[in-house]
Order: sequence, then structure tokens, then C-alpha cells
Amino acid sequence: VQLQRREAAVEFIFSLALLEVLKQLPFHPGHSDIIQNIENLAFRHFKYRDSIPNSPNSFNIHIISDLYGEVVGTLAQSRFASIKKRFMSELKELRSKEPSPHTTQSIISLLMGMKFFRVKMVPIEEFEASFQFMHECAQYFLEVKDKDIKHALAGLFVEILVPVAAAVKNEVNVPCVKNFVDLLYPPTLDACTKNKHRLALFPLVTCLLCVSQKTFFLNNWHYFLAMCLSNLKNRDQKMSRVGMLSMNL
Repeated sequence: VQLQRREAAVEFIFSLALLEVLKQLPFHPGHSDIIQNIENLAFRHFKYRDSIPNSPNSFNIHIISDLYGEVVGTLAQSRFASIKKRFMSELKELRSKEPSPHTTQSIISLLMGMKFFRVKMVPIEEFEASFQFMHECAQYFLEVKDKDIKHALAGLFVEILVPVAAAVKNEVNVPCVKNFVDLLYPPTLDACTKNKHRLALFPLVTCLLCVSQKTFFLNNWHYFLAMCLSNLKNRDQKMSRVGMLSMNL
């Protein structure tokens, strides 16, 4: 246990140093060999191990995983194509395995490793590339049957879309954004009528509406508001809070 704590301390300091160094990468092309090593190191921390939940150092392990998630998010700002390729490769490999609780948790752990990824608003080419990546993930969201994976994907979309919703203006008219909203909004809204999905998916409905075109927003706002008011009356305090936060957004 003491050895694991020492290793965690080293990983903690190293990941913080990496974050500061990687912020300078946009000014320095190349270094593909170093980038590959950093990718390998980061994605290794996103691999699920059955022993983690019962480990006395589980809290530290999760902190380190989050820090490496920040490393990937920072790296994606200048090396997005490489990060996307690695993530999709890891996801494809996990999806090819036999369904099991371990496989499910492995996929969720990988998804959570991307929660610090942020869409670049400029230039437009990188903005479109980011939403193309989101669109591919959305296809998986619609295909996957496992409830926990679907909820984890919804949470990932929310993490990524909230900063976009805060900054988006004319970008809502870009076709890739419109296509993303059109693809996800109807099935996600429909799933919110089911108790098992409502708490996890309603924040995603809110974010999708926030990044939609004006006409789409006005056509769907009234029904969305009615759902928010209904959620405020819910006996489940978590659901009431979600309804209140959604109205504020």
C-alpha cells in the first residue's frame, strides 16, 4: 500500500508537469515519438481493473486517472487527430469483446478518460472535426443497449457540450452541429420519458437544445419547459435539481 502511495505521488507530480509542458505544444510541430509515449501512458490509466474499487488507494487512483484525462484533453488541443484515432481504436477493441460486467466497466472507464476533451471553436475546420468526432460517438450512443454505457456517453456529451453552449453563436448554423442535434435530440428526448433514463439523459436534452438552431429551439422549447416544470415536482430531489438547473441554462 505504501509503495502504491509513493507511485501515486510521483504520477501526480509528473502529470502536473506534463500539463504545463503540453500547453506549449501548439507552438511546436512534430515530436510524434514523445506524443505517442504520452498517449500510451495516459490511456494505460484509463484501463479498468477489478481490483481498483476495493483498493485502499482507489481514491488516489481516480485522481491520477482524472489528471491523465486532463493531459489527453490538453494534448487534443494540438494533436486532436492522434487522440481521436487512439480513442476510437481502444473503443473498437473493447466493443469487439464479449459483453460482460468487466467489458462494460472498461468502456465506461475509457469514456471518462475523454471528459476533459474540449471542442475548439476556431478555426472552423477544427470545430467541424470536433463535431464529426462527437457524431461518431453519437452513433455508438444510439446503437449501444447497455444502460450504464449509454448513461456514461450522455455524461461525456454533457461535459463537452456545456462549454460549447456557453460560447456558441453563429456556429449553431454549421451543418455538423445541426446534424448532431438532429441525430440525438429525438431519441434522447424519447428516452427521457422512461424512469431508468430520465436522470442521466435529461441534462443531455438540455445541452442539445442550447446548441440548436433558433427555429429548432423555438419549436421544442415549450415541451422542454413543461418537462422541466414536471421534474421540479418530482419527489426525487436529484431529479428536481436537474429540472431547476436545466431551466437556468
